[in-house]
Amino acid sequence: MSPAIISVPCPPAFLDPLTQIEQCYYYAVPKFFGLNHPNTRWLITMIRNNESDRLKHKMEISPGAFKGVYYQMMDCPQLYMPEDVAASPMFKRQAVVYLSPLGMAMYLANIAMTELFLTYKDTYDEVLCDPLEPQYATHLQDNEAGDFHSFPPYVIMLRRNFFSCAQNLLKAGWDPSQPVAMPMRRKFERRVIYYRDWLDVSLSVLTTRPMFPLQVLIREITKGSDYAPLKMPLKQLLPPNPAEAPPIGLINVDELPPGVQMIGVRSLLDMAEHYDRYLQMRQCARDVAVLKKEASAVGLNPEVLMIQAQDFDGGAIPAEQTDNSNVELGVNNSSVAELPDDLAKRHVMLNVNTSAKQKEDLDPQYASEGCRILHFALNRDPHGKSMQVCMEAFCVLLRRGFYLQSSKPEPGSSLARDARNTAALMLNLIQREQGKVDRIVEKIKSGVKKFAHLEEHKQLENRKTACILYMNKLVGVLTTLLLHTKGLVDFIRSDFPPFSPNNSNFPLNPYLAQKFEDIKFGIIQEFNSRKEAWMFLDKEMLQIVAGIPQMQLRFKVGKTPTVPPKKGKNKNKSNMSNTNSCFVTYTRVQRKPKKSATGAVPAAASSAATDAGTYSENVSLAASLEYGADQADSGARAASPEDRGTCGDATSLSDVPDLSDMVAASEDVAGLMRSAAEASPERNGGNAGKSTSRSSATSNPPSSRRPPSVSRRQPLQVRLKQNGVVRLFNRISGRGAAVSSEAEDRAR
Repeated sequence: MSPAIISVPCPPAFLDPLTQIEQCYYYAVPKFFGLNHPNTRWLITMIRNNESDRLKHKMEISPGAFKGVYYQMMDCPQLYMPEDVAASPMFKRQAVVYLSPLGMAMYLANIAMTELFLTYKDTYDEVLCDPLEPQYATHLQDNEAGDFHSFPPYVIMLRRNFFSCAQNLLKAGWDPSQPVAMPMRRKFERRVIYYRDWLDVSLSVLTTRPMFPLQVLIREITKGSDYAPLKMPLKQLLPPNPAEAPPIGLINVDELPPGVQMIGVRSLLDMAEHYDRYLQMRQCARDVAVLKKEASAVGLNPEVLMIQAQDFDGGAIPAEQTDNSNVELGVNNSSVAELPDDLAKRHVMLNVNTSAKQKEDLDPQYASEGCRILHFALNRDPHGKSMQVCMEAFCVLLRRGFYLQSSKPEPGSSLARDARNTAALMLNLIQREQGKVDRIVEKIKSGVKKFAHLEEHKQLENRKTACILYMNKLVGVLTTLLLHTKGLVDFIRSDFPPFSPNNSNFPLNPYLAQKFEDIKFGIIQEFNSRKEAWMFLDKEMLQIVAGIPQMQLRFKVGKTPTVPPKKGKNKNKSNMSNTNSCFVTYTRVQRKPKKSATGAVPAAASSAATDAGTYSENVSLAASLEYGADQADSGARAASPEDRGTCGDATSLSDVPDLSDMVAASEDVAGLMRSAAEASPERNGGNAGKSTSRSSATSNPPSSRRPPSVSRRQPLQVRLKQNGVVRLFNRISGRGAAVSSEAEDRAR
């Protein structure tokens, strides 16, 4: 299908009734190149083939061919990109669009050409393509008489799913938080599509396209440092009076908020002022031409005179500055009073709108982007068609750290209120999924005959399983939200409702009271399954969690050594020159117990293997031996809150057991050390009586001999160097004083 055989209708033009010159707008497409024009075909070919060098050469020669120029195209991507069969149009295939070079590059999804048009500057250091330059479309609703619609370039990014250019638009000067008013003019209709920011535009697209990849858009927009999070005043999302809610979407032109201008149209007042300036410049050009002719007749160089006229300041005398503010106020008041009635009203309304906007900025209560997305999924999407997309988009905001707090916020702060509002919306979404499960169960139980609806029951069972799995995902997202906002401990310890009505703007579903304990149990399970969950808790929260038997903490015990490790050696063995530090690492090791000669498994090994694996404890040689004696005497000291150390001292995360397992492991280690110390003298005496060849060796003290090596495969052992084992066993058995220096050297 070639564009040469397509008959394109002419763009319509509309003029509002002449009631007021300020509110009378003219709707028309600017001067453009047609669909079959050679310039249009050439630019499309250059963009599709990535001919950046030829485009740069053309920009240097004739920058006017790209600045303020529009090209006519059909809203049919397959017409220009036959290989992209799945490409969808922005509006519909019968629509006609009028795009700038930047809009054409975005429509054809070429990131290199888009970046070129946004960054290239002419010889006067001016950008050829503005990221806020309006784009136009006609024949969206009326194919016969036609209609008029204008929109900013980022609408092309949203409707064509070309999200990779978001960072380029942000760097070029696009402000996502600015409101946008896009006119929709027909023959007998004057309407406008109004949105408060880019998120409203995205959610409106999600309404018509349930599988719109909102999560990809948020990931691309929030990827760089140029993006600032949106904070909409809460009264705009939840007005006190629902009848006073601000209009969003397709509204009448008279309902536009004051101070918001429609994009792509001009009023008759602006056109008259522009035409008046045009006439003045035209008369000035005629006068200059006459003066140049007279100068040439006298014998002067007109070019030199023009340069001198540009450098001449006219002898202007600067006005004297005064410090009297009353005088300045009087001058300002007089300037307003001298304006015409209509202009004075516009000036006063502009000041009123500015002061109202400043008051809104000072409002402490706001709604974050995640709160607005969840509110859309709960209220504007009751059937849950875009539920999965909204949750994935919310998870992107969580991963970006939009809710992450370094410390627990004050209960009355705006951050805490927004976190509570978001958690309340999450709870309501969980209850909605629970309601689906309840309805499915009732439908399954409603069957009269036993095998009448067997196939239908299988489908219902599958739907019920899917809903339950999705509820588990929602509970996981809620756990992450509570961890980031430092509200997990308060939520676990609270009863229903977890938030008082005064501290949350969104009421909770009353049916949540029946499932609230189950939700708390799911949150505890999610917390126990995450190795890094303890990192989001402060010291007070850790102490509270340590007292809850259902919750587990997974972190390393002790403080890190102060001396850096040597190269080529193990950190736990060589980096222990600080005798005041005792760095103990608990690691889960899955090993099978070693069998004896008769094939039986030792009792201690079998009991340890039945627990969740065996634990090995690596204690440094440079650690104080008093710690080893105290460890053997007390056993559970390493698991006490006093010796646990701070969470910030942990160097890395590993799969470590909870506190109860750590206590049991330390007690087993102490028992093993005592039994080995008691059995060592008996074994030494028995071996001396059996063989006469060892009689010379029995003359030495028993403590000077090397203790029997403990197998590494034996459960719950203390892996130390041989010197450390000898000294520790001697200390426990009480024969440390009898050790000679030679035996110490031999053992060392």
